[in-house]
Amino acid sequence: MSLLQEEFFQDMASLLSRVEHRLFADYHRDISLSSQKSAYLEEYGISARQFNAIRINLEGKIKSCLVLQDSYLEDLSLKINQRKKEIKKLEGLKNKSEKKLVALYHKKESLVRLTKKYERLKEDKKNKKVRLCFGSKKLFRKQFDLKKNNYQSHEEWLSDWQKSRANQFYLIGSKDENRGNQSCITTINADDTMNFKMRVPKALENKYGPYVT
Repeated sequence: MSLLQEEFFQDMASLLSRVEHRLFADYHRDISLSSQKSAYLEEYGISARQFNAIRINLEGKIKSCLVLQDSYLEDLSLKINQRKKEIKKLEGLKNKSEKKLVALYHKKESLVRLTKKYERLKEDKKNKKVRLCFGSKKLFRKQFDLKKNNYQSHEEWLSDWQKSRANQFYLIGSKDENRGNQSCITTINADDTMNFKMRVPKALENKYGPYVT
């Protein structure tokens, strides 16, 4: 891959990821995602097909989160009941060593956290609210202990965080489009390698032209 191609992919992912993040914010404001199409095409300089790909991909993520909420609630309920049993057992001991007292303290703290998490998720389910962390929760938490996670500064972590939040994009196709996808047309070469001819968003055309192969 050439440097220009690599730069194009980074710019493409950055642009389309910004659209996805903004669209997710609109979802939380109870705004119909489809109703924002015209405004997004103008503001971000993307095609209708590119917008649809982002919307459909995001709706899939949201639906997946909603479906998983019941299993998460069940899992949390089991953990809460288990923690209550452990606390009851420790509290029932007549002579508690310092180690047992420390264990009891941590079990109670854990119970509080689990209960709060359960109530929050229960409220989310009621309101059909989902929580997506673009960039991953694991990487997000690394900023709170930079040294342990081999970062020299917050700026260094932030650079990784921003890249992680914009490291992929989705291009939807259709059976009635040229070779199944007007945003990315694939051709197979004689040596079995493949070429991808990608439609460039209007916002990036001044830099890359209408297509990048």
